[in-house]
Amino acid sequence: MRIRLPYLGLLTNTLWLVVFFIGFTTAQAQSASENDGITRHPLEVEALAQPRAVLDKLPALLTAALQRDDYVELSLLYLAKSNACRVIADWDCQMQAAWQASQTAIHANRPLLQIRGLISQGRGQMAIQAYSSAEKTMGEAERLLALHPSKPLAADVMLAYSSLSFSLNKAELSADYAKRGLAMLGTLPAPSVRIRLLRNQARALSQLHRQSEAMALLNGALALSDAVSDPKLSAELYIEEARIANEQGDIETQVISGRKIVEMGDRLNNAQLSGLGHEVLGQAAISTGDWRTGEDHFKKAQALFRSLELTRDERRTLRLLLNSLLARDSNITELKTQSRRLIELEKLLEIDDRKLVADSLNSQLEYAQQKFDMQKLKNNAELSKQREQIAVASQRNTYIIAFLGIILLMVLGALSVIQRQNSQKLQKAHKQLINSESRMRAIADNIPAFIAHIGTDSRVKFANAYIGKNYQRDPQSLVGMSVRELRGESTTDLLEPYIKSVLNGQRQRFEIDETIDGKTHYFQSNYVPEIGADNSVQGFYALTFDITALKDSQKQLELLSRTDSLTGVANRRHFEEALTGALARGRRDNHDCALLCLDIDHFKLINDRHGHPVGDAVIVELSKRVQSCIREVDLLARLGGDEFVILMENTAPGSAEAVCEKIIAAMKQPFTLNDKYLEVTVSAGLAYSRPTSTGEDLFRQADQALYRAKNEGRNRFSAAIA
Repeated sequence: MRIRLPYLGLLTNTLWLVVFFIGFTTAQAQSASENDGITRHPLEVEALAQPRAVLDKLPALLTAALQRDDYVELSLLYLAKSNACRVIADWDCQMQAAWQASQTAIHANRPLLQIRGLISQGRGQMAIQAYSSAEKTMGEAERLLALHPSKPLAADVMLAYSSLSFSLNKAELSADYAKRGLAMLGTLPAPSVRIRLLRNQARALSQLHRQSEAMALLNGALALSDAVSDPKLSAELYIEEARIANEQGDIETQVISGRKIVEMGDRLNNAQLSGLGHEVLGQAAISTGDWRTGEDHFKKAQALFRSLELTRDERRTLRLLLNSLLARDSNITELKTQSRRLIELEKLLEIDDRKLVADSLNSQLEYAQQKFDMQKLKNNAELSKQREQIAVASQRNTYIIAFLGIILLMVLGALSVIQRQNSQKLQKAHKQLINSESRMRAIADNIPAFIAHIGTDSRVKFANAYIGKNYQRDPQSLVGMSVRELRGESTTDLLEPYIKSVLNGQRQRFEIDETIDGKTHYFQSNYVPEIGADNSVQGFYALTFDITALKDSQKQLELLSRTDSLTGVANRRHFEEALTGALARGRRDNHDCALLCLDIDHFKLINDRHGHPVGDAVIVELSKRVQSCIREVDLLARLGGDEFVILMENTAPGSAEAVCEKIIAAMKQPFTLNDKYLEVTVSAGLAYSRPTSTGEDLFRQADQALYRAKNEGRNRFSAAIA
């Protein structure tokens, strides 16, 4: 029996993450031996293998280049820093270094270096999912490329757009961008970019079910990879070849590719690459029905990923292993062990996903704050310079008046002219200040967050349009209001500790919830102290994001993770949590719990004769009938397949037996499914808890009673022996 698992699709997604966040850097930072006309600093290539060593070398080199005013060298060094930061996944560092590279390239009048900085900055923005900002940055790169054409950089932009489209499940658009990038390269020798464009096009065409075309493109990329001498890139291509071979049913190609990947991983001492190779070999073995060999490969892959703490890779491999064990009806002990590990991985990944979301929001907030502070410093410096110029002019006028006192009329005339000039300068400076403040307000008003400037007396000194819109008032009318007047008594009581801390000079980051118009809203706030010239706290800046949608999504995901997708009843996770709580309450309140295990008699025959859709319909109808036989306070859960359990709390003697009789009686009415009448019976086993019972004890007793009922002829129930 041939079974197709979602393994290679998930494996391709893992490979895509490597390509998106690291592969692009490799394509950008190839040595000059590619002869693509792009100037690169040697450290940019070295950063691929030793990123932290490069980051240690850069500060001294940057200082020396800055002292020489060598802006070309500065731009190349910042590109190397951006590349190193990308390799270690420090997106803030990458974006900052890329921005500095493009700015110094402007001073050096090197547009191609400026374009490279923009491309790297755009990729960093893609990494934190700031797609709108990334689109603007890449658009600026395209605009400069129209003025200063460069085939390899234009192809690099197309490569970025192709990978971004694929990550957003737009396969057709991804293939088109890759095709356009190849056309831009023409005959230019740029093998790394060309290979990745071919691979992107092949991956997209494969997702569009055009496997023959995809394999032809992939073979072309493999042929070119021999000249690049990049084992990791070759391994990526073999993984893609194995995925397409799996879709075509080409087991031989899968095995060959898998062995090559394992060999490369062992040669490079790369445990992750070896694990991916064992996944390919395991999938190929399962496809031929060789369960034991396939499961051995999956276990090797799981052990390698676990040694590297690659939680997502281990979870994916563990799912493949569990699917294989379930398909061949393996022993329950191994399934329990592996299932517990899978639950642990799911919890770890849930924590990681929440941390990723929080880190992404914090990164965007800090990046916006940095730009805000830089603009403020620039405006203050410009205003100070103009004030100094005016002060010098005024002092010069004073000396002239003292020296030419005897010709007072002439001095008065000259002074009148000078004062008029100074007045014009002041008006110009004032106008520039107003324009600068208008720009800053425009920026603040268009950021989708609550931005306010609060004084030491806890009164509003500035509020952006987003706050005014939320409170349905003109932002200017909020100036002078206290925080308590604006946010209300209960919310202000929650904010008081954070306000006190930030006014003591300590930056604060926290989350609170607030009821607005009867609905609970969740907010993430950052309080940044305003430090004056004398290092005293003058107030603080408050930046608050409404994360209600994120919190609601997390609650919905939590609900879905506790519900069986086919029947809508509780799943195994919900049941195990409920069983633990029920036994604890039973011990505390001195009452019994009952557990019923039931499944469908000869369910495999129903699937074999009528197909899995009919089998699923039988399971759904069974859950409805069983639900009608139990109390609202009782919990019905589906553990998997046709296996159900019922948890009853505070049960009287004999009540569980009565429920079993009702369920068996409810099955006597034939099932009507798609004009088919099916006779369906169930067997059940029940057990009552004791004060010393554990969840495993109670489940084992009920399960043993179920098997006793089956051995006694099915279509009946059996109670556990006390």
